[in-house]
Amino acid sequence: MDRPSIIRWTLIIVLFQFVQISCYSQISRTIWGMTLGKSSKQQVRTRLKNKGYIVQKEPNGSLSVKVDNINFGGAVWTYVSFSFVNGFLSQVWFQNNEIESPIRVDDTYEKIEMSLDKKYQKYRLNVPAYDDGYTMSHYSDSKTNITLVLGTYHNTRYVSLSYEDDYLKEKQNQRENDEL
Repeated sequence: MDRPSIIRWTLIIVLFQFVQISCYSQISRTIWGMTLGKSSKQQVRTRLKNKGYIVQKEPNGSLSVKVDNINFGGAVWTYVSFSFVNGFLSQVWFQNNEIESPIRVDDTYEKIEMSLDKKYQKYRLNVPAYDDGYTMSHYSDSKTNITLVLGTYHNTRYVSLSYEDDYLKEKQNQRENDEL
């Protein structure tokens, strides 16, 4: 092989490896085998029932699971909600409050934030600080949003973590705006 061919092939290999790395570095969209933007409401319901959870339908059409302790992301959660747009999974929302939690919500927030920063630092967005004890970390790769919140509601401290499909969120917002 001549020198220009070697250089060309080297560049192709380097480019291919770069594409592979960037494909794997996006925010994870699959939670417990359910994928944002792809899993249907029936698939989510079936998957949750197969895991042994009691699935409840919320007034807004979302599905929720209320149990004592659900492990996800190295934390214990007491409530999980699954929201849908056009029948597809658009958001998974975990929550815990200091009344129901066996672990302080402040500690849970710090632990999850450190894990998210370690894994998704390049996707972290700057969020303004709040004066009322409300703290938020937000990550986005333009396809998936992760929002971690530590706050107070009716004098009860809580922590929540949500994964949301950006396209379906926009579709929902557009539909709501069209109603005006």
